[in-house]
Order: sequence, then structure tokens, then C-alpha cells
Amino acid sequence: MKIVITGAGGLLGWHAAARVHAVNCAARFKGQAALYDLVMLDHRGFDDDAALAAALAGADAVLHMAGVNRDRTKLWLTSCSFDQLSTQ
Repeated sequence: MKIVITGAGGLLGWHAAARVHAVNCAARFKGQAALYDLVMLDHRGFDDDAALAAALAGADAVLHMAGVNRDRTKLWLTSCSFDQLSTQ
């Protein structure tokens, strides 16, 4: 079974990938074949349409954990202090 995890470099995606990997390791420890073919995609995987199509080809399941969690155009928020923020 082929499982594709998007956002595998992020918090949720990394944990999902770790769980699937642990199941595969347990199967191998018991002398069985790995249950899952794991494909992990991070933000770079979405820049290349051909690579994304190849990764998703034949997938039995997609765990879509990718997302934008901050607006990169508003980085001023990370560079100001709490006092500056509370007075605006």
C-alpha cells in the first residue's frame, strides 16, 4: 500500500510519517515485508509538477498535512516586541 504524506517536514506530517515508519519497522522485525510504501513530501515537492505527479501516481492514500501557517508577507509581526504590539 502506497501512502503519500504531504507536509512531512512539518510537525504533524513528521509525526504521521514516524508512525507509518514504526509500523514498517515492526513488520520487518517480525520477518515480514514492510506494509507501506511511504512517500514523504515537504514544501519543495509542490514546486515541481512532474515530481508531484510521480509521487502521487498509484497512491492508495494521501495524508495531506501541508498548509500555510503564517503569512510570509507580514514578517513585521516576528520582529516587534510585545510593547510595540500592544500599543498599535
